Amino acid sequence: MVKANPKERGIDSDVQGIGPGSYRTTGDLADCYWERTTKSGQIIDNNFAMSAQLRASGTVEPDQEGTSQGICCTPGGVKLSDLSSLMARRDDGGLSYDSFRVDPALTLLQWPDDVLKQFLFDHGDNAAFVYGYGGIDLFEITWRLETIPAPDFKGMPTGASDAGCIEGFVENPVHWVTVRTAEVGRHWEEHGTWMRPPILIDRRLLDPSDRGLQVVEGRTRVGVLRGRIREGLHVASHHQAWVGHPTTVPGVLLSAAKRRRHSWLYARSSAGPARRLRG
Repeated sequence: MVKANPKERGIDSDVQGIGPGSYRTTGDLADCYWERTTKSGQIIDNNFAMSAQLRASGTVEPDQEGTSQGICCTPGGVKLSDLSSLMARRDDGGLSYDSFRVDPALTLLQWPDDVLKQFLFDHGDNAAFVYGYGGIDLFEITWRLETIPAPDFKGMPTGASDAGCIEGFVENPVHWVTVRTAEVGRHWEEHGTWMRPPILIDRRLLDPSDRGLQVVEGRTRVGVLRGRIREGLHVASHHQAWVGHPTTVPGVLLSAAKRRRHSWLYARSSAGPARRLRG
């Protein structure tokens, strides 16, 4: 992280203090996006550096007020913690989902819109999510909308930090439907399934030696399904769900861009809108 003239810097901080001047990246760049923004998140300037022969540069002007946030993508990985700056803008109320989803850093993921909304926008900085899924390289997940037999959801776990929560929903499936909109209730009665596919992941993303699927988001939906099966209520034989697989799963075809691994460098400037990027 880079700040222009930071007011304070802890002993263990990774903040680099910089003063007025011009800054330029070193090393090769690949698929790099950078931007300078105001405190409110309005973009002052931005660009892409897609070639290894290109460099990114910026200038810190004296007495310029504003916040600068940069994103640089280089070979490596990206974790939930790397999204903290983006999530902070969402929490401050300055970033709607429509703006969130078209952020250049997120468009590089090439995730389905529904997954992006449920996983990252709704829960990207949730402590339980970060604890359970913070070690996954987000660029190494390939999402597919799959049709899964109802029995496969029996015993399907969720993250360790929320262990047991699905079983709580199983105990009273009618209640957990009635507290939702009437449309949700009608859909269960007429179709025997949820309106919105939940988010599941292949457990090999957490541990290469593990097998099976895990519920990431939609635990209430899965609990209602299992509860309705237990109580003999109308349930469809198959249900749709978004499933995240490792990119190395046989049979999953990826574009060359998706196969590349990336990492993001977020830089914030508290006293000037320019910063130094690393290639």
